[in-house]
Amino acid sequence: MAAGADVAALLREPLVLAHESADGRVIAATGLQLHGALDDLYAAAEGVKDFGAHPAKVHTRFAVWAPTAQRVLLCRHAGPDSPAVAVDAMRFDAATGAWRAELPGDLSGQAYRYL
Repeated sequence: MAAGADVAALLREPLVLAHESADGRVIAATGLQLHGALDDLYAAAEGVKDFGAHPAKVHTRFAVWAPTAQRVLLCRHAGPDSPAVAVDAMRFDAATGAWRAELPGDLSGQAYRYL
């Protein structure tokens, strides 16, 4: 790893460990996800108590822990088997690794998926 490398940014990218021959030919490769490093980097997520959907009269809040995601979209559906009626971008919280969205109104009864 280069000196001064941003560890958080590296952990959000695909990491590949490669075994190369003397001439630089890849002999074997495997993807890595360093769970312990993610847990340490986003330890503040332990205090997050509002993952999932939380409807209220004024707004509905959504939160999901996905620290390695490059982007997360909230897909809302009228029901569990219906097509999406809306797609909303979520914001990343660098301290916890959580993605969040807050939408106006009580969205009780709508189904949702994260993309």
